[in-house]
Amino acid sequence: MDCAKTKSSLAKITVSVPKPFLERFDEAVDGYFMSRSEAVRRGMKIVVEEIESLENRPLLKHEEQNGGSIPGGVQE
Repeated sequence: MDCAKTKSSLAKITVSVPKPFLERFDEAVDGYFMSRSEAVRRGMKIVVEEIESLENRPLLKHEEQNGGSIPGGVQE
């Protein structure tokens, strides 16, 4: 996946989260990222990489019994 950032290739999203969680997030990423947006993009990339790694591993017994679904994951 090409994540090169150009102004025309970025899409805006809106996410609703509890205010205390957002404050905690801002405090946690302060000094590590240039902006909240950059931290969110990095988090999204980590989730995609994690899901891709789960999709490429052998299924566990309970997953085979559940049709390969990941608990809490998106159902197709």
